[in-house]
Amino acid sequence: MNAFFSDLDHTLIYSHRIRIPGPKVPVERLDGKEQSYMTQEAWSFFRTAGWLSLIPVTTRSEAQYRRLQFPEDFHIRYALVCNGGKLLADGAEDREWSERTMELVREDLPELEELGKRLGELCGQEVHAPERYYYYVKTAEPERICGALERGNRKGRIRISHDHGKVYLFPQNVCKGTAVRRFAEKYEINVSAGAGDSIMDIPMLEAVDFPLAPASVCGKLRHPNAGKLAGEILSDQICRALEALHRTGKF
Repeated sequence: MNAFFSDLDHTLIYSHRIRIPGPKVPVERLDGKEQSYMTQEAWSFFRTAGWLSLIPVTTRSEAQYRRLQFPEDFHIRYALVCNGGKLLADGAEDREWSERTMELVREDLPELEELGKRLGELCGQEVHAPERYYYYVKTAEPERICGALERGNRKGRIRISHDHGKVYLFPQNVCKGTAVRRFAEKYEINVSAGAGDSIMDIPMLEAVDFPLAPASVCGKLRHPNAGKLAGEILSDQICRALEALHRTGKF
């Protein structure tokens, strides 16, 4: 397959709180209210790009991912959720994948739990834990919180990250780059591309043949094929870059 591994939020889809110009298509509803959109250009592109396999790679939990409503002609057979700790194949959890994830993180769980408690103390609120290996909280001071947590990350085996006002805790083996490499071992991939908008996506971008990212992220990549995206709406630039790769026979 020609695999396109992509982050979702702020990369292919946008919150209802973000104003995007032009036509848009709702892809997520919560309690009857529209939550997220795709641009019409991106929506139309993925409905007709049968030459690639779109594989979402997201920090969203399984429940959060299942709120998304993509059309059948996107042909999304696989999704890597929980930062890659869980694989959904044809809509069902791949139990073998999940069991392997637990093997990879088992020795880090005590330290993760300790940092999770500390995260709650620092934020003064309940910490969400969708999986045993996944903690997150929304905060107005993500950089300060991450700095304080790093001082308690004694073994350095817990990934402490923040993105768009949320602080995330994952064991080192639960990251998007590890997930892409595991997926490539499990399934036959001819060529791969990837797209993301934040430093949390860098491990994934380094693991694909053709990474696509905005200048703020692209400048941190060491990849010879890194493609810098420019433009107001990232998703539309991604579609145009993928089309160019396909037109030149690279993807």
